[in-house]
Amino acid sequence: MDRSRPTNKLIRSAGIAFVLGASMLATPSFAQKEGLARETLEQLVTVPPSDLSDADLALRIQLNRRLLNDNVAEIGGIKLQNLLRADRQEMRKRGDSGGAQKNTAKTPAEQPQTAQDSGAAQDNNAADEKNDRQRKRAERRAAEEQAASEKAAQDAAAEKQRQRKNQEAEAAKAAADKAAADRAAADRAAAKDAEAKRAAEQQQTDRQPRADRLARQSLLDNRASADMSVVQLRERIAASEDILQDSELRRALKRALNDRVNADRAALESKLANRQDRRDDRQADRKDERQERKAERQENRNDKQAGNQLAGQLLEDQRPAGQLGLPELRERVQRTRDALQAEDMRANLNKKLLARLSEDRDELRNRVAKQEGRSRDQDVREQVLDNRNARNELLSDRRPSRSLNDRELDRRIEQTGSLLESGQIRPSGRASLEQMLRSDRAEKRDRLLQAREDRRRNLRKQARPPRDFTIQLGQSGIRFNLDIVAAEEDNNSIQDQLLAAPRREIRQRYTLNEFRQRPELRDIMPGIELDTIRFGTNEAFIRAEEISNLDTIGETIEEIVYSQPDEVFLIEGHTDAVGSDNYNYALSEERALGVKEALLDYFNIPAKNLVAIGYGERFLRIPTPYAEQENRRVSVRRITPLLSGN
Repeated sequence: MDRSRPTNKLIRSAGIAFVLGASMLATPSFAQKEGLARETLEQLVTVPPSDLSDADLALRIQLNRRLLNDNVAEIGGIKLQNLLRADRQEMRKRGDSGGAQKNTAKTPAEQPQTAQDSGAAQDNNAADEKNDRQRKRAERRAAEEQAASEKAAQDAAAEKQRQRKNQEAEAAKAAADKAAADRAAADRAAAKDAEAKRAAEQQQTDRQPRADRLARQSLLDNRASADMSVVQLRERIAASEDILQDSELRRALKRALNDRVNADRAALESKLANRQDRRDDRQADRKDERQERKAERQENRNDKQAGNQLAGQLLEDQRPAGQLGLPELRERVQRTRDALQAEDMRANLNKKLLARLSEDRDELRNRVAKQEGRSRDQDVREQVLDNRNARNELLSDRRPSRSLNDRELDRRIEQTGSLLESGQIRPSGRASLEQMLRSDRAEKRDRLLQAREDRRRNLRKQARPPRDFTIQLGQSGIRFNLDIVAAEEDNNSIQDQLLAAPRREIRQRYTLNEFRQRPELRDIMPGIELDTIRFGTNEAFIRAEEISNLDTIGETIEEIVYSQPDEVFLIEGHTDAVGSDNYNYALSEERALGVKEALLDYFNIPAKNLVAIGYGERFLRIPTPYAEQENRRVSVRRITPLLSGN
């Protein structure tokens, strides 16, 4: 009977599983289906496939598939996929042997049990199920009681910790209250002691004579007489004199008061005297200021009259520029520029002087260019624009760029560019001229770069610097107190101007940042105006054909830097007063950078030796709000003495 009990229990579980499975399949709710499937499969998962009936085996396969579709991988530590595979194999095995089993006769042992044995088995199964239910309820009650006990223990521990924190907070508050009470008691005791001390002092003072008491109180004022104002001195002297009139005053106190009164009177007299002196000084200053303003107004009137008179005298000289010698012409150009500095000159005189300056300046530059072997771009442009034969000759010029010498190449580049800019050319001939201009400029650039390399090799071949550049004033004929114009001076004068000493003594050393912040420092060193460079409208670059105008400056700086590598040269950009301040400043800085880049590209000069700054319209050569060629320029000056302090 004992051996048959596990088998009976297994059969009962399988039967229960079958009933639950059938009820699950009949239940329409998906959640109920999934819960019943899991519960049913949990009862059947530990039963081997061979111990299940065909119906229970089919039910477990169906439940297994459903849970796998719902992403349930395992139950009770058994993987459902493996269980499904084993059940399918058992189902196939039974299908193969099913036909043979139908034909096999049943043995007596396989005959159904009697009704009495079946009833006894059912009673045993019901008792076992009841025992299982009671055992599960007891286990649940024990688990609930244990959880309640643990929660009660946790609540008791939390309550105990809360009580401990409250006790600590109350103890800290009591300690703080006790400390505050102690401090208050100490303060009351100190106040009581101070009050007793003041009462004792007051009692002692009341016993002293009134004059002595007032004298001692007055002597407590220990301010120095020199630090007091006139009003304060007068008040203290008056109070001290009132006390000194009392005959009961002690001698020691009387002497102390007398000494202080004498010191106060001496300080008062000194301050009153100083006040009068200051008043007199202010009156004298105001008088001097009035006289200076009057003299300044008179000087301005005189300057205006002198400027107009000088302009009249210059205009009385009616000699044509071509009849003047070179020194006389240079002097008249400089005097005209000086006269134009007058801001209040009459408009008609200013206009006539500007016209005179333009004529004299062109004549002077033509002569200097002819004397120094320089080319005058203005003459070349006018020739091709005014002469029809010259235009036709240029249009028919088919010579390759390489076959031209330097002068011929520069001339053709200048004429071609001027003709294209003027618009006096038909569209049919423009394309050929533009192609010829590109070829000539490329050839010019190649020659300039080759010339730079040749000079660099020559400098390296020499055993010592090419010249002994001694920084000095130079020859006596150069006006080092003024900036000179490169187009109006010979090459020797330009070189001497670059090497000239400062105009005044330099007492300190400046940095480049300080030099940028204080542009007035530029006046200490002589400069050279490079108005031979012609920039296009809103352009800041230098064309290759104009680099030759920088030859004297570039080659001189090149040799100076090779001889003395620490020399620094400043390149300044200037504009006229036409346009806004910001635009002129940006344009002047771009043009200064354009000259710097040209010197770096075509001459052997390191970048550290050149500094570019734009000043816009800040330093006008001729103070006029109109367009003026004299104000559109780029300047170069050596600033090494300012950076070295020598």
